[in-house]
Amino acid sequence: MALTETSGLALPLTRKVMDLALEECTRTYSALESSGTLSINLPPVAMTDLTFPEAVVAAVTQVNCKPEKIIFEVTETSVPADLTKAIEILTRLRLKGFALSIDDFGTGHSSLENLQHLSFNELKIDLGFVRAAETDTASRLIVESSIALGNRLGLTVLAEGVENEALWRWLRDAGCEQAQGYFIARPMPLEKVAAWQGE
Repeated sequence: MALTETSGLALPLTRKVMDLALEECTRTYSALESSGTLSINLPPVAMTDLTFPEAVVAAVTQVNCKPEKIIFEVTETSVPADLTKAIEILTRLRLKGFALSIDDFGTGHSSLENLQHLSFNELKIDLGFVRAAETDTASRLIVESSIALGNRLGLTVLAEGVENEALWRWLRDAGCEQAQGYFIARPMPLEKVAAWQGE
């Protein structure tokens, strides 16, 4: 990603990946027509280009997809220095019906500030804290506090890096709504997702 940023290719690459993902999902998998969603990471440069929201709308319209099926993930540390422009772009995306997720929550210095200024739908707790929560008291408290904060703000809370049933059950009991990790499923080709869901 660093190379694409410095070479000026990050935004064209993001748009291309988004186009391919939308096309593939709508052609071979019906999840976007039901409860499924498609998450796309936003590079910092996308939050500096005021034409990006309109380009996204054009892309989803072309494949007849609903904006609410798309989640744009913003890593805390990726928010550009020009916070005013970033807020404007992300707000435009929200107004057009797209969802926003704050990714790797807890790793950046501006966690609460970002939650205050931007209308996020989802909070993803960083896998480093989640995995360490099994043995480290401080990490456990951080995860519990993050879940409580997300729930009080009305956000969907997702824990990353869940690799065993005990951790999954603890997170569920702590109020975490969703989980991501090898215990749930390993990465797989899109065409195998429907069969996995039926297991």
